[in-house]
Amino acid sequence: MQLPRSFFLIVPFLVTSSAFAQLPRIAFSGGFGGTRDGGFQGNATFDFPGRPIESMANAPYSGEPKDETVRTLADGTHITNFMPGRGEKVWRDSQGRVRIEESMGGGMDNKFPTIVQIEDPVAGYIYVMDDINKVAHRVKAPAAPARSMEPRPMRAAPAEGGGGGGGVGWGIGGGITGLPPAAAAASARPRPRTAGTEDLGTQMIDGVSVHGTRTTTVIPTGTVGNDGPITTTRDVWFSPELNLVIRTVTTDPRSGTQTSGIGNLSRDEPDPTLFTVPADYIIVDETGDFTIKRGEK
Repeated sequence: MQLPRSFFLIVPFLVTSSAFAQLPRIAFSGGFGGTRDGGFQGNATFDFPGRPIESMANAPYSGEPKDETVRTLADGTHITNFMPGRGEKVWRDSQGRVRIEESMGGGMDNKFPTIVQIEDPVAGYIYVMDDINKVAHRVKAPAAPARSMEPRPMRAAPAEGGGGGGGVGWGIGGGITGLPPAAAAASARPRPRTAGTEDLGTQMIDGVSVHGTRTTTVIPTGTVGNDGPITTTRDVWFSPELNLVIRTVTTDPRSGTQTSGIGNLSRDEPDPTLFTVPADYIIVDETGDFTIKRGEK
């Protein structure tokens, strides 16, 4: 079938928030540019999904990523930066269907097109929506068993200067024997190591019960030109009920404290029409990588 020219603005796919709840199952890449009449042209190539659909039923929610970084200067002054995101929004209904929207303008201008992906584990399909030409690109994806709702167990911290399971240690040591001199010298350099993992217990975030785990990492003296050890921490707050990371807090004395997570979190059941292809759309079945073009003759 010959499709009409698409009207899409595409930039390379990025995820702003490291704790963003869902990621598009089909990754895409491309580029865009402006035209003399003030329009845009570009294309997006979508990679055929290598991962199966994972079903998470009876846990509806909606939200959008939120990122904030706070740096503290030597005189105590605080600098706070809010990341605008890329206009991402996500919905999941009680059937486990997911809708993800991402603005291709980096969240800076609402005139930019939006990529919409709908993941339907019930039917076993993923849809990429072209809302200009009213085409739904449908991809068959294998279903996968539901993920466990139990939080992952914490791993014991490795011994000082060594790793577990017979592997190469992360501490300061004499290097690995049998390597060329340059490689042996590189292996002898100090490496960051996990100093320990701590259970932070449970708390409520936006009305959701979450369990926290803190991982502490030590960067030994001399690793990055530092004359003393540098300690960083990463707190991950996980919701067993939603099977989602709700908030991540990373503290690094070099860059400050970064908090990322899901903003405007709601547990309400989303509108069911968000997960269906509109009646006036043409459905095109894809069996491999495909490209959506905009503004090209």
